Amino acid sequence: MDIQNLVLHLVAKRSSEDLYNMAGTCKLVQEMLNDPEVWQTMSVEKYQWHDDWYGFHEGKIVEFLQKCKEHNNPEIIYR
Repeated sequence: MDIQNLVLHLVAKRSSEDLYNMAGTCKLVQEMLNDPEVWQTMSVEKYQWHDDWYGFHEGKIVEFLQKCKEHNNPEIIYR
């Protein structure tokens, strides 16, 4: 695993918000977000898995959680 992937996975495990902030600074990181491993290791600890708990403006959070579920993120599976 190269340094960029290692950093991306470590950030994904700690904070999804920091990961998205990183993606806003670099096209390479944006492309790396398409890696299924990133979605499998992404931290979803602070979000609840109930679509109806989020209002209209929280669609991105629901989309984020669904993408994690599609990639078999273990934190989503066991909720």
